[in-house]
Amino acid sequence: MNNIIHSVLVTYNTQIEILHKTIASVCGQVDQLIVVDNGSKNIQSITDVARSYGAELVALPVNKGIAYAQNIGIQKAIQQGCHYILLMDHDTIMADGCVQYLCHEYEQIKKNNTKIGSLCCAYQNTHDNMVSAVWYTQGIMLCKKQVDYTQQKLFEVDFTVASGSLLSVEALKDVGLMDERLFIDLVDVEWGLRANYLGYKNFQSFEYIMQHTLGDKKIKTPLGSVTLHSPERDYYYIRNSILISRTKVIKASWFIFFIKRIFIFLIVFSLFGDHKLRRLRLMLDGVRDGLAGRGGPLPR
Repeated sequence: MNNIIHSVLVTYNTQIEILHKTIASVCGQVDQLIVVDNGSKNIQSITDVARSYGAELVALPVNKGIAYAQNIGIQKAIQQGCHYILLMDHDTIMADGCVQYLCHEYEQIKKNNTKIGSLCCAYQNTHDNMVSAVWYTQGIMLCKKQVDYTQQKLFEVDFTVASGSLLSVEALKDVGLMDERLFIDLVDVEWGLRANYLGYKNFQSFEYIMQHTLGDKKIKTPLGSVTLHSPERDYYYIRNSILISRTKVIKASWFIFFIKRIFIFLIVFSLFGDHKLRRLRLMLDGVRDGLAGRGGPLPR
């Protein structure tokens, strides 16, 4: 039986030139592309591009968050009878043959009676051309490691970055959909940890390297180079780190990592980021809302 693969691509105020490249890279590799737009201002242009490639478009009237948009697309894909779902961001360029390889590799791993949560391609960050590291737990330590992928192509990881991840409908039905409380940031991490908790394994492959844009830019600090997002994204990262840390799926390694990272973010971004006071206020708001268990969009 041939596996039916649908892709769910989420857009939000996307640059049209980049969207053309993203859709062109994936639409010929899947049976159906579902574009879910999160209330973009340039929705007409996005609609025109999606339809020019034969993609199905779901236009949400307002930004409901990436988790909500992904769930809308996932549910629609499942209703249409697919076996696998490829999650995509609007700024990821897939290599030719990548999706078919992921599906084949997924099936091969399953033959070893391994429960697979997600399988993704490694990516090259367009900001610095660095190839993504692998994240895995070793004891109570969380390891982030740049690997020699010329020697080994497949690695077990704690989570896979959402864009370029292949998930089976079978796993999604067991593990569940994306956590909409998180809105944006760490949605893929939470799902990966939830899959781990239920006995699933996640894998990252370096057989193909996709192009992906992570964050707005990189900045250099005395503590090293860090990815800079908008001040609003700092709020979500800190709040969601706390929300995930309060769930039963959290590993000790990730709990320690999140707590350390919260303090690092508070110091680094308030001292070296732009809009320093706004960042600090929003990060402190994130701490408050995370401790209070508040999810959803940033309160206005």
